[in-house]
Amino acid sequence: MNCFKLLLLFLLISPAALGQSTFVSFLPEKSIWQRCGNTVDLELYFEIATGYHIQGHEPNNDNFIPTTLILDPLLSETICQIDFPTPKELLLDQTGSVKVYSEILTINLQLEVPSTQTWLRSSGLKGELHYQACDARKCFFPRTLDFEIPTPPFSLKGQS
Repeated sequence: MNCFKLLLLFLLISPAALGQSTFVSFLPEKSIWQRCGNTVDLELYFEIATGYHIQGHEPNNDNFIPTTLILDPLLSETICQIDFPTPKELLLDQTGSVKVYSEILTINLQLEVPSTQTWLRSSGLKGELHYQACDARKCFFPRTLDFEIPTPPFSLKGQS
């Protein structure tokens, strides 16, 4: 009987039992690399499922979890800037005004290319988008979306 209770509990709290398990998907085919001397600008595109929103990167309520982007640790010294767009204001009955992203989220990165080495894996750039999704009635447990974008179509060796 205890095994049955454990199985039932697991099914009740699993993401699949809670409804949708993924609210955001990465769109690598829309992402754009642009080389400018010793820097690379990159636009990352994420699609948010219809009927849902995710919290902004700087929520105006301490109870909400901010959307964050984490890149491959190998790039930690090359990241110059990460720019999130301005979130939309959403008015909710229970909490008032909330800063959110919906539909498409575009994050702009600026990376410095070291002059002495190839600084990116040959397989491309890997990262994680950490977010909390909500609908009009409730928020869901935070999620992490692992993503990878292929290497750009130009040399990544730094220029001396």
